[in-house]
Amino acid sequence: MNPGTANNNERSGDRDLYFSGLLRKTRGSDWKLKQCDCDSLPELIPQTVCDVCGLPVMFLEATRNPEFKSTRYMEAWSKALVRPIPVYCIHHDGLSFRVEQRYLPGEYAPLFFKHRELTSEQEFIQWIETLYHFHQVKFHSPPKS
Repeated sequence: MNPGTANNNERSGDRDLYFSGLLRKTRGSDWKLKQCDCDSLPELIPQTVCDVCGLPVMFLEATRNPEFKSTRYMEAWSKALVRPIPVYCIHHDGLSFRVEQRYLPGEYAPLFFKHRELTSEQEFIQWIETLYHFHQVKFHSPPKS
C-alpha cells in the first residue's frame, strides 16, 4: 500500500479503504451499510449497498480532481435500475469533502443540491446517514394503505 501523506489517501486502495472506514462509522450497530469497490473489475462500479435488502443506496466516486473524474457509467447504470439511485462525485483533499451531485432521480428531490462542502469527517458521516435514512424510509417501510 502507498503510505501517502496526511492529505493523500489515493493509491493502491488507500482512498477506498478510507471511505469504506468512514461508512462504517455511521451511527449505531443496527446500520447495515457496506461499500463495495472493486477497482480490479472495471465493469463493477463502486457502490454503497444496504446489507438488509442488498440494493445499492448510492453510487460514490471519490477523486482528487473532479473535473477529470467521469461518472457517466454510474449515471447510466443508475438510470437503468428498477429503482434509480443518486450518483455523487466526491473531491476529498484531506481537509474537506466537496460533494457534487451528478445524478438524482426524481423521487430523491428532498435531497436536492448541486454542490455541497462538508468540512469534516463527521459532516460527511452525517450526510451519508441522511442518504441511508432516506433509503430505509423509502424501501424498508411498510407500504401505506
